[in-house]
Parts: sequence; structure tokens; C-alpha cells
Amino acid sequence: MIIAGAGVSGTYFARLLKNKGVKFTLYDINRRRGHHCAWGTPYSLMKEKLDKVGLDIDEYVLCRIKQYYINGVKIELENFVVIDKPKLLKDLGRGINIRYRRIILSKTRKKMVVNATGKPLGKHYKIVTTQRKIKTVKLEEKTVYIHINFRKTGYAWAFPLNDEGNLFHLGAGCYGCSPTLLERELCDRYDIETKEADCTCRRDINIFKSMIPIVVGNVASIGEAAGCVYPITGERILSAMETAEWLAHSLEYGTYPQGYLVRVEEMQESYNKIWKAWKLMNTHPRLGWVLGLVDSMKRSKFRSSPLVTKKAVAGIVWDWMVSLI
Repeated sequence: MIIAGAGVSGTYFARLLKNKGVKFTLYDINRRRGHHCAWGTPYSLMKEKLDKVGLDIDEYVLCRIKQYYINGVKIELENFVVIDKPKLLKDLGRGINIRYRRIILSKTRKKMVVNATGKPLGKHYKIVTTQRKIKTVKLEEKTVYIHINFRKTGYAWAFPLNDEGNLFHLGAGCYGCSPTLLERELCDRYDIETKEADCTCRRDINIFKSMIPIVVGNVASIGEAAGCVYPITGERILSAMETAEWLAHSLEYGTYPQGYLVRVEEMQESYNKIWKAWKLMNTHPRLGWVLGLVDSMKRSKFRSSPLVTKKAVAGIVWDWMVSLI
């Protein structure tokens, strides 16, 4: 078996196979696997995933988030952490030989190929991002800052990389506009003073309409390559790990491909409604954001346990109404 892509989904899948004694070869074209320095995730859900491969989530927690601001409105959190991505990838890949060269999926026909590249086998949209690690001052510790421009299809963010609140991951993603614009608006809104940029990276996020091809010939896609990306926030790590588990399970118990297809298609279908909201943002962004925020709040209720008050909702609605002027 060949695994193309040694990011989180590919390396997690490889670790699952290695623990079961399955032989495979893991490839990646970039030695800087995964690109980003960190990402935010619900603690309990990520703990469940890492427990399955014998890793302790607390070894990778850079910061436990206590609150976040959406357009200046504060919302408290109870189950959200920032994960050290390079360290996690290193430990997931411990004892696994990674070959650094490009694999052309269409030309690899003799073996089963797992597409963990993040690139789909069907039509997709690209959300352009800009991301960097910065040193700053005047920001609250253990706090995430979010800025949404209700006239655009995208948002900007800044989340802490330590408990002291002086090191942040700053970024923005947008479809059809410059993410740099959103990043500037974020810094202006929260008075973020960038003292120094330690590193920069860019990694487009692929958004797909539901029901894109999952298995084509001898190639099976997982994670982002299988369309399992939440369109509004771009969150894809947990869903990628979920699809890796489903594929490993179906291969072990002889239910591949049908058993795998059923599970992934169910996830794709669950994203279909919110994908329509994201598509609406491209023509009627304010209306699309209403639908997107409502669904995101419902989704996060069972994941990161936000304490959303009536005052917080009123504040976000007011900011949305101001955008109409």
C-alpha cells in the first residue's frame, strides 16, 4: 500500500496501520510536513483520537483557551486547546520511514493508493490563506481573536501559542479577496501590534461541494482530499483523522470499499447544507454569514462548549447590522 501525503491525516493513518502490522510506504513532497505551527481543537475529541495511537494529548497542548472574541464580542470556552502540530507530526511518524518525493496518483496502478495530499479527485474551490507566527503585546492571555468581514467570504484569526499571551499565530483566509485585507482589519479592530514575525507560511484550504469522488480505481481519498472540510471555519483536522480511522477499519474487516464509502458519504452529506451557505456568501455574503454562524454555533455547542449568552448574540447581530450601512 502507498500513502501519498504525510500531514496529519496521512501520518495518523500510517500510525494506525503500523500498530496493526500492515505494510505500507509513506510519501510526501515537502519535508516541512503539515506547514502550520499549530491549530486549535476541542480537547476531548482530540484526546479520543490520540488515545487510539498511544499518545498523550497533554504532551502537545501549547495553550488552554479560556475565551474568544468574535468581532469584539467575548465568548467563554471550556473545551478548547491549541496543539503543537510539528511535535505531534513528529511523534505520529516516529519509527515510520517517510520518502520525500512526488507521487502521481494516476500512474500508480499496481498497489492501493491512499490520497492524503489534501487535493481532491474532483472539482473544488481554493480559499487562499496567509499565516505567520508573531510576537506581540497588549493581548489577553489564553484568548482567541476573530474578525469577520460580513461583506467578504472569509475571516481572520489570532490564537495564542503559549499561556503568556505574547506569541500568536496570526492568519486569514478568504475566497475571492485578499486575506491580507482581513488580517489588517483584525489587527486594527483589536489593536494588535506585531513586534516580530518568526515564520510565515501559506496553505490553501480546499472546499468542495458534497459527494465528490472518494474512491476512484485503486485510489482512496481521506480527510481534505475526500471533501471532509467544514466550509465556514475551514476546520478539517478531526474529520481527517476520522476518515483515516474509517478506512483502516474497513480494510481490517474486509468491508472496503463500500463500508468506507458509506461513512464518508454520510459526513459529506452532513456538510451539504452548510456548503450551500458558504456558496451563498459568494453572491450574498451577509445572508450567507447569518446561516453560517448559526450552524457554526450549533456545531461548536457539542465540541468546544462555548458559553454563548444573549448579550453575546446581540453583540454579533449588532455588528452584522452595522455592515448593512
